[in-house]
Amino acid sequence: MLAGQPLSPPPRDTRLDLVRGWMQLSIFLSHATGSAFGATVIHAAWGISDSSEQFVFLSGFGLGSLFFLKASRGSAGPAEARRDLARRTIRLWGRHLLVLLAFAAMIFLVDRFVLPGEAGETGWSWFRHAPLEALPAAAAGLYQPAFMGILILFAWCMLLLPGFAWAVERFGAWALLPPALAWAAVQVTGLSLPAFGGTGIAFNPFAWALLFLLGAWFGRRALLNGRAVARHPLAVAAALAVVVLGLAFKAVEVGWVADPGLDFTLIAGKENLALPRLLHALSLAYLVAVLLPPRAAPAGASPPVRWRRQGGARSTCSASGCSCPTAWR
Repeated sequence: MLAGQPLSPPPRDTRLDLVRGWMQLSIFLSHATGSAFGATVIHAAWGISDSSEQFVFLSGFGLGSLFFLKASRGSAGPAEARRDLARRTIRLWGRHLLVLLAFAAMIFLVDRFVLPGEAGETGWSWFRHAPLEALPAAAAGLYQPAFMGILILFAWCMLLLPGFAWAVERFGAWALLPPALAWAAVQVTGLSLPAFGGTGIAFNPFAWALLFLLGAWFGRRALLNGRAVARHPLAVAAALAVVVLGLAFKAVEVGWVADPGLDFTLIAGKENLALPRLLHALSLAYLVAVLLPPRAAPAGASPPVRWRRQGGARSTCSASGCSCPTAWR
């Protein structure tokens, strides 16, 4: 067990800041309608997964390593780790509510003065007509108008972390079996939470929790071993093959290659984190971890690199509150 065996935090890995900064830029560009950069430059334009998977994985990585680090500090460590995580979860949930209310105000103004009907098209009608019913459902994540699915996903995943940490300390890698089985149940049966107000669940937590908890698992490995993963030629080759297959799929999707009858939802379905999408995201994370030099973003780097690194350092893992100081590899 980690309790009673204090661990020392490794030096901050600036590659994480650089990658998160790039992902922030990618998310902005991907949501800029008609953006040439969004259509050609970001990695989502050339594969199956996008920045959402990497943010969820890195949030698990950062929060997991932080939780295990705090839990290792004597007999009071586990309780302090749980209290710290609870504070972060409540703070994030509060941000979710603030974003919800601010976005609702913006949508209603746009609907009234700029684009009539926009509120209905983006799922905000229930909130407009029955706010006292819609708000509790939105607070619980069961009512998700447009763009309201990501922060609540982080909050849901953070609630799982203490139980997962307990299981890891007792059962090792077997602790990943329950989230893996939940993910499999989603793929086979369509398991999901109920959704209200004519909306859906943007990120099925029964599936996406696996990616977050895998991040936490590798964050713990980084604390214990000094690196999360090792470089192996066969693993690099397999990851590259997955990335190439993702590129081939994208070529079919955009019409560069004739469609052989692929099921796009089965291959790249985002809501339920389809298997090819999951493997593509993990392959990208592995390749960056083992191929990007540890000091890829030094203090003396060029201004664009420094700006991306500084933006990533301030991103707090997409508002989940983790600083990701641990060694990536």
